[in-house]
Amino acid sequence: MEAIAARDEEVAASARDSALYHTDLARVATEEEAAAATQRAQWDSSLLEAIERRRRDEEASVRDRLTPLSWHVACLSRTRSSRTAYKGHGARLSKPGSAPTMVSGPKVTSAKSSTPRDCE
Repeated sequence: MEAIAARDEEVAASARDSALYHTDLARVATEEEAAAATQRAQWDSSLLEAIERRRRDEEASVRDRLTPLSWHVACLSRTRSSRTAYKGHGARLSKPGSAPTMVSGPKVTSAKSSTPRDCE
């Protein structure tokens, strides 16, 4: 992932330099050269926007993958106790041999849905 980010940074720097160069060229060139330089500067700007959009999407994707993990860890730490866990971290035995009871606790919201749900 760092290699991709480094490459994106190189491409972005090159595109920024190219956009500046072609913008300056458009000021002093003939009409035809100015039109081509302006078009190239617009392409470079579009490339920069695409790189930035991909970077934001990638950061959001990482956040979305890590957020459910942090909720799961929070559920585990909240439901952990000295009592014996029964079939998953959300159910507990109040006495040996008795029926399992669900531990009450705060609801969490899935990253893919805004509907609250119990820790699973």
